[in-house]
Amino acid sequence: MSEQYYDEEYIKELADIKRYIERRISELENEIRLLKACMKIIDEKLSKISFRPAIEMVKEKEEVRRKERIEIRHRQTGRLLAIAEKTPNKLKIIIVRGIRVPVARGIFQSFFIRKILEKMKEEDENAVYEGKLAPTEVLKYDIVDENGYLKEIIIYNYRSKDRLKEIISSIRWTLERIQEK
Repeated sequence: MSEQYYDEEYIKELADIKRYIERRISELENEIRLLKACMKIIDEKLSKISFRPAIEMVKEKEEVRRKERIEIRHRQTGRLLAIAEKTPNKLKIIIVRGIRVPVARGIFQSFFIRKILEKMKEEDENAVYEGKLAPTEVLKYDIVDENGYLKEIIIYNYRSKDRLKEIISSIRWTLERIQEK
């Protein structure tokens, strides 16, 4: 068996390389640990917002079965203005063809959105702040338009008969005013 002789410089160089490799392995292990923690957080968020649990899908099917249609008619002429499809947690108001409601301006924006829906939303946000309401129960809405004119509005979490009644009467009043012009 032959032993090779290595000079001190070579041994020092090997020791430096070993320390560098150990340091890099440690750094990379820390980076992997942090990346895994980030992935866990992202997975948790995605599972809450992207994938619906089975119980939600069952509730949605039940809501479809319990859907109620409400005709929104002009109080004086009886003309059909919109149809509302109501479920326990959602109200979808579909504007009848031929009725042109500008989305970005006018009475729809200044009255219905700002004074009715935004006011309800603000009340809900205050209730969340006070701990009286869960954040997921805050009123929210989606406006669907076609070339700047309202096609439908979907309101989530209206939560009470009084609010439902106020929303229906307010959209009726808004649509009647628009028809008068």
